[in-house]
Amino acid sequence: MPGINFRQAVSMGVGAMVGGGIFAVLGIAIQVAGRAVILSYIIAGIIALASGYSYAKLTLYLNDEGGSFTFLEYFLNDDRPAAFVGWTLILGYIGSIAMYAYTFGAFSAEMIAEYLPVSKFIIRLVVSLLVLAIFLIINLQGIQSSAESEFWMVFLKMLILFIVSIIGLVSLALHPAIASGATTFFSKGYTAPILAISTIFVSYQGFQLLSYEYEEMEDREHLIMRGIITSILISATIYLLISFVTSTIVPPKLIKQKGETVLAYVLFNVFSSSVLKQISFVVIVIAALFSTASAINATLFGTARLAARIAGDHDLPAIFSFKDKSQTIPTHSLIIITVITALLTGLGSLKEITGFASLSFLIIFFVVSWVLIRTDKIDYKKPIVYVSLFGTPIVIVLYLVNLVLHNLRELFLTLGIYGAILVMVLLFFEEQHHQPKNKQNIASSSQNT
Repeated sequence: MPGINFRQAVSMGVGAMVGGGIFAVLGIAIQVAGRAVILSYIIAGIIALASGYSYAKLTLYLNDEGGSFTFLEYFLNDDRPAAFVGWTLILGYIGSIAMYAYTFGAFSAEMIAEYLPVSKFIIRLVVSLLVLAIFLIINLQGIQSSAESEFWMVFLKMLILFIVSIIGLVSLALHPAIASGATTFFSKGYTAPILAISTIFVSYQGFQLLSYEYEEMEDREHLIMRGIITSILISATIYLLISFVTSTIVPPKLIKQKGETVLAYVLFNVFSSSVLKQISFVVIVIAALFSTASAINATLFGTARLAARIAGDHDLPAIFSFKDKSQTIPTHSLIIITVITALLTGLGSLKEITGFASLSFLIIFFVVSWVLIRTDKIDYKKPIVYVSLFGTPIVIVLYLVNLVLHNLRELFLTLGIYGAILVMVLLFFEEQHHQPKNKQNIASSSQNT
């Protein structure tokens, strides 16, 4: 059976990154950074490229899938840090799934609320929980899309976003007066683009999916680096186009009013015809629903699979490792992760959910870069890795300082979650009397690269 080729690998990486993030967080990010949000996507993209380089180098050296958890398992003598990173990574993915479900519900509510005398909040909540339940049932049945079908789904989604960007750019060139959102570039302050990274960074987290599929790739030694870097570059290009058009064309009042669904209205100021406005609205909403649905499906199963693997290594409670009779579907992980996601989707705001998810991945990417820097067994370009090693903590510190100054509730919630993870890891290891594992299997496989 042929493995994943370059085209399919790139579509998987792009699909995971543009799987709903741009639809969910763009409006919130523009409220934070204004037109300078484009700088947020540029800086975050550079950090993601450096982090992706580290992921590829470590995956190639170990010749094993599993991503950051596997990296720490091999390079550290104490399994507790690997477990903490693994638990944090799972919660980061849960935050991503919650963001996708929240966005799916929000875009659905924009359409349904016009025909039902029910508040958008109720519609959003019900639809969000319903879509999670549907994909839980689907995944428990083992229904998954192939790499080839993923390519065409991603192609359609990217085509819609690209066409929207081109229409916006051409309209701006022909009719500059439509630039309703064209305020001063740094109208929100010079540090605002950095602060907005904590909101939009979750949009770049999907590339590490390729490290989980490493063993399924054709010519994987050459494909993993090219696949990760290419998928980040393509995603970043779309982000830059969409963020520029939206922040320039859409009036600030509408951005504040619509928040997470503002992208559905990006062409309203371009078209004078109400019919064209409605068509653009429906097309973008369909693209958003399609994107978030596929992202929920892929991320839910991938996260459950990762949790089952970590539990199989005795770094997560054994209940997560239970599978169905075929030993292919991590049933307990799917159910537990869906329940936690539903709670987060129902109780948290979109800004809190995306902030927590972004912060989690910033921490993970810092750790991965640190692991690569501290080993002398791998040949790599230090300046590239230093971008991630120093870039991620700068963003993390500025984000936390901003929470101290402006949002103590979110700060306490975020620190409370990480504190709970740390306590649970320590209690879990104490209960299990866990000893460092023998890494000879990983070490021997790494010699084959």
